[in-house]
Amino acid sequence: MDSNHGREFKQHNTVCRWPKTPYSILPERDLSIENLLHQIDEFQRAEEEKTIERLTEENILLQQQIVCYTTSQYTAMNLLHEVFEAAILIKTALEESHYKNLAAKTDWLGFWGIYQEIAEMFGYNPMAWI
Repeated sequence: MDSNHGREFKQHNTVCRWPKTPYSILPERDLSIENLLHQIDEFQRAEEEKTIERLTEENILLQQQIVCYTTSQYTAMNLLHEVFEAAILIKTALEESHYKNLAAKTDWLGFWGIYQEIAEMFGYNPMAWI
């Protein structure tokens, strides 16, 4: 290293030299324990603020997801309720149709003077075909 130059380092196979800097032009730094502790506290506070900000953003996203899932669940439950009511209406309509069909058969047979008990008159069985 040349005595007229300061530090020397290699970068991409090229030797770079930094001129010596007199310490008088460097800013004065307080290297006391109190200052170091203060800097550590500031660093920790900054990291804590970043963490709190990140967690707050995650919390907001999670709250939005909860609202979305709650709305979806509410919609699904309403749909299920409507499907159940529709199934009851269909079952009631099928029973009524069955009994009206039996009454029409009985009336038709009675018109021709045929009176007999129809086995279907004893009850509605929607699964009789199985």
